[in-house]
Amino acid sequence: MEERNKRKELIGLVVSDKRQKTITILVERKEKNPLYGNLMKKSKIFQDHYENNECKVVYTVKVA
Repeated sequence: MEERNKRKELIGLVVSDKRQKTITILVERKEKNPLYGNLMKKSKIFQDHYENNECKVVYTVKVA
Protein backbone atom coordinates (compact mmCIF):
# COMPACT_ATOMS: atom_id res chain seq x y z
CA MET A 1 0.00 0.00 0.00
CA GLU A 2 1.28 3.50 -0.84
CA GLU A 3 2.30 5.91 1.86
CA ARG A 4 0.19 9.02 2.05
CA ASN A 5 1.50 12.56 2.30
CA LYS A 6 4.86 11.73 0.78
CA ARG A 7 6.47 15.04 -0.16
CA LYS A 8 8.99 15.85 -2.86
CA GLU A 9 12.45 16.84 -1.74
CA LEU A 10 13.56 20.01 -3.51
CA ILE A 11 17.20 20.96 -4.05
CA GLY A 12 18.05 24.63 -4.13
CA LEU A 13 20.76 27.24 -3.73
CA VAL A 14 21.09 29.46 -0.66
CA VAL A 15 20.80 33.08 -1.84
CA SER A 16 20.64 34.89 1.51
CA ASP A 17 21.69 34.19 5.10
CA LYS A 18 21.44 37.71 6.54
CA ARG A 19 18.69 36.99 9.07
CA GLN A 20 19.22 35.12 12.30
CA LYS A 21 18.32 31.42 12.09
CA THR A 22 16.63 31.83 8.65
CA ILE A 23 17.96 31.28 5.14
CA THR A 24 16.46 32.04 1.74
CA ILE A 25 16.59 29.21 -0.81
CA LEU A 26 16.09 29.56 -4.58
CA VAL A 27 14.72 26.42 -6.27
CA GLU A 28 14.83 26.38 -10.09
CA ARG A 29 13.15 23.89 -12.40
CA LYS A 30 12.67 23.52 -16.14
CA GLU A 31 9.14 23.20 -17.42
CA LYS A 32 7.97 22.42 -20.93
CA ASN A 33 5.66 24.90 -22.64
CA PRO A 34 2.46 23.01 -23.54
CA LEU A 35 1.86 24.95 -26.77
CA TYR A 36 5.33 25.41 -28.27
CA GLY A 37 7.26 22.60 -26.61
CA ASN A 38 10.30 24.65 -25.59
CA LEU A 39 11.77 24.53 -22.08
CA MET A 40 11.25 27.46 -19.72
CA LYS A 41 13.12 28.08 -16.49
CA LYS A 42 10.86 28.68 -13.50
CA SER A 43 11.98 29.50 -9.98
CA LYS A 44 10.54 29.78 -6.50
CA ILE A 45 11.96 31.18 -3.28
CA PHE A 46 11.55 29.39 0.05
CA GLN A 47 12.37 30.51 3.59
CA ASP A 48 13.82 27.86 5.88
CA HIS A 49 14.73 27.75 9.56
CA TYR A 50 18.30 26.83 10.56
CA GLU A 51 18.95 26.89 14.27
CA ASN A 52 22.77 26.95 14.17
CA ASN A 53 23.31 29.48 11.33
CA GLU A 54 25.61 26.98 9.58
CA CYS A 55 24.58 27.62 5.93
CA LYS A 56 26.37 30.19 3.80
CA VAL A 57 25.31 31.84 0.53
CA VAL A 58 26.98 29.39 -1.90
CA TYR A 59 25.66 26.17 -0.31
CA THR A 60 23.29 23.74 -2.02
CA VAL A 61 20.60 22.46 0.36
CA LYS A 62 17.69 20.04 0.32
CA VAL A 63 14.20 21.30 1.27
CA ALA A 64 11.97 18.56 2.61
